Amino acid sequence: IFAGFGRATADRLERYKVSRNSQLVADAAWGLALWHGSVGDYSKALDHLTLRRLADPRTGRELAHHILEIEALLKLGRVDDAEAVLRVADPRGGTSPQLCFLAANATALRTDLPQSEKDRLRLDWLNKPLIAAGLSRLEIKDNARPLAFDNLTAATTSLYPRSGEAKVSVLMPAYE
Repeated sequence: IFAGFGRATADRLERYKVSRNSQLVADAAWGLALWHGSVGDYSKALDHLTLRRLADPRTGRELAHHILEIEALLKLGRVDDAEAVLRVADPRGGTSPQLCFLAANATALRTDLPQSEKDRLRLDWLNKPLIAAGLSRLEIKDNARPLAFDNLTAATTSLYPRSGEAKVSVLMPAYE
């Protein structure tokens, strides 16, 4: 479906949605949800995720299913719905890096908080996977400026002593 035959493959997968085999329906719906999400049709991606969950309720509890659902909801501006899925997907609040980063994105889209509070909450979400991995926390360099890639630094205290050898950490921003 992603090798240049997207529309033709999607059309073929659509035919499987009426099958009596629930696993076939769930698999077809998953493929269609992935494809619609990749081409920016988030509403249809959500429709197919719902169909997948109805065809096979176990699939709706998978991390990949939650990630795609949250991403689609955020793209559609449905922040409250995305946060509700986040709570179901990760009830302990911060065990999955992907979900932590999505929670940070959801926080950035909230309109009910002042920018300084959104920045603080986003930074908390971004730090959860780093702390869990034993890495240094990120901190804001200049509190007078908003949270941005060029306004981040690693915390000066570390769980691990310096060895004296040079080390390099690389953060790579990504777009879409």
